[in-house]
Amino acid sequence: MRVRRLQGEPYLMEKKKEEGGKELSGDERYEGYCADLAELVCAELEIKCQLKLVEDNVFGSKDENNGTWNGMVGELTNKVGLRCFFTAPPTAKKNSRQ
Repeated sequence: MRVRRLQGEPYLMEKKKEEGGKELSGDERYEGYCADLAELVCAELEIKCQLKLVEDNVFGSKDENNGTWNGMVGELTNKVGLRCFFTAPPTAKKNSRQ
């Protein structure tokens, strides 16, 4: 399962490489609430999980001209991120349903 996520404290952060430490790769590069939750959910479901950052690092907004979405919502509607969960920041605005 691919889990799409935006990077942002405290939900998902890239770990800082300690001086002289080994190069981190894959999911071990990330820490935070969403990384921990993804690991627990995937372990419970006995499936492999891979964290992927949303390419433009935005939740998503609708282009009023053509009706398409960008960000995480766009990746879900275009089936780039087949599964996802995320936590919206407290400042997220509700979009009107159209």
